[in-house]
Amino acid sequence: MLEIGVAKATIAAFRKGAGMMGYGMHFNFADGVDTPLHARAFVFRERERGRALAFVCCEICFVSVSIKRGVVARLQRDHPELGLDDASIMLCAQHTHSGPGGYSHYAFYNFTIPGYVPEVCDAIVEAIVEAITGAAARARPAALRYAAGEFPPELEIAFNRSLAAYNSNEDVAPLPASDWHLAVDRTMELVRVDDERGQALGAITWFGVHATSLSNDNHLINWDNKGYAADAIESRVRGVLGDDEFTCAFAQATAGDVTPNYVYDRKKRWTRGKFEDDRDSARWHGERQAELAGALLERAAEAPAQASELDCALTYVDFRDVRCDPDLAGGEEDARTSPACVGVEMLAGTREGPGMPTPVALLAKAASWSVRAFERARAVLQSPERRAAVRQKYRSQGPKSIVIETGERRLLGTRNISGVPIPGFVDPTLATFKRHHRTGGLDDAPWTPQILPLQIFVIGELAIVAIPGELTTVAGRRVRATVLEELRPRGVTRVLLTTYANAYSGYICTREEYQHQRYEGSHTVFGQWTLAAYRTELRALARRLAAPAETREPAAEPRPWRFSGDELERRVHDGPFAANRRKSARLARRAHAASRGA
Repeated sequence: MLEIGVAKATIAAFRKGAGMMGYGMHFNFADGVDTPLHARAFVFRERERGRALAFVCCEICFVSVSIKRGVVARLQRDHPELGLDDASIMLCAQHTHSGPGGYSHYAFYNFTIPGYVPEVCDAIVEAIVEAITGAAARARPAALRYAAGEFPPELEIAFNRSLAAYNSNEDVAPLPASDWHLAVDRTMELVRVDDERGQALGAITWFGVHATSLSNDNHLINWDNKGYAADAIESRVRGVLGDDEFTCAFAQATAGDVTPNYVYDRKKRWTRGKFEDDRDSARWHGERQAELAGALLERAAEAPAQASELDCALTYVDFRDVRCDPDLAGGEEDARTSPACVGVEMLAGTREGPGMPTPVALLAKAASWSVRAFERARAVLQSPERRAAVRQKYRSQGPKSIVIETGERRLLGTRNISGVPIPGFVDPTLATFKRHHRTGGLDDAPWTPQILPLQIFVIGELAIVAIPGELTTVAGRRVRATVLEELRPRGVTRVLLTTYANAYSGYICTREEYQHQRYEGSHTVFGQWTLAAYRTELRALARRLAAPAETREPAAEPRPWRFSGDELERRVHDGPFAANRRKSARLARRAHAASRGA
């Protein structure tokens, strides 16, 4: 028999003046709290074998390695009776860009905060632990039921922001620009939790769309469209049931190239949602998600219950050099990844969240290709090992205009960040970059995770796959097919993709999309075969999960970098700098708008 508990806890992670996570702009900092943020937990327990799984969806931008480690350590230290470990805990985020930043130990994600904010990290861990223990305490005999449905095509709910890249995929029918709302997965999937009386205790939904209804000029912590969706359906169902227990999580699926914004705002010079007021757009969007979730909740009540079997598997993969299965890499016999690199187009942002001004981006692109030419020429005179590394980097990264090598700790080809001939006063983010380099905070570890967790839960006929990044629409379709092919023999009929889970390292787009080097391709950090690498490793993990539990041998796997307190201290959030950010933010927004309008 299956026992299930649900609970949610408030994430009290506000720090005035610290940057928000998502848009990567130094002026996008928090002045106050508009809506509370939450962690929603679902604990599943198989009574006969005592096996337990915990699924948590958080109203933050993404889950970091430090958050996952902190939660696992706290639960194993303070609540060993729950029997939860790294493999049986899945943490994901609904990806609001108006949540707190500073909770990753990796330097790249803290440059615009600026710096690591330990109290934010601790508050998120605390909320997740509280939610999990609360859900475990409420566990009772329950059933799990599944339903799915689509948003009607006329509803302004989701749009593909990189349609040309989408159309280049060999397994899609190209769409005209007017149909960019059809170049997404418009399906919402829902799992309903019922008690023995058939009363709903909670639900988890999966639908891929960015939680970016609020733009980067916002300065208040906000749960964005998916938070409004959760609040709307919880209030509605709790009012009907007459209790305050019902909890509904709105998790992300293939949101990488999917935006809620479709109206070009001439004042702001970027796209927005349905209304001029971003909060009205976020609320409207969330209510539409809640409406479909409500319909699916009713539909799921009539669906058969899932089997009570629970299983899970977790692996850590060093993505700096994954050799891909040829059949997943277009027949390429030596398709491999390389250490993480970020391109110009990622730093330039998107139409819904612009980054560096166009003139600066053009200069960065020219500098990038100069570095490429120099490195290739110099490699001829270097050791065979170094020559091979340079060749592999540029073969893997393909057409990307590389600016930052987060895996090898280089900016435009150099590790001497302080010596980059651009003064820090030009941009506060660059100033932070240089300051952290001078203090030694960038010397020891990669700036983004290179070793990442891949995880699969099996609950009855459902498989939930945790992805530590952002899948584009077609990339997600291919991952789903790969995992389902391996798990179908053990009775799995549906694969649910959960993104922004357990860690974060950027995007995963298809090789065809990568060639366009839009934002998504430029932020696919391990190169043009990143998706093939994910599918290769997930196929291996699914095969392990398909085998009998007693035959699975633990593998000797790498683990993500462990940061010393001293290293983190050298990159901690700079309070005095943050105090002067309002004026610089105002000036930066004016300069940015002027450059975009030029």
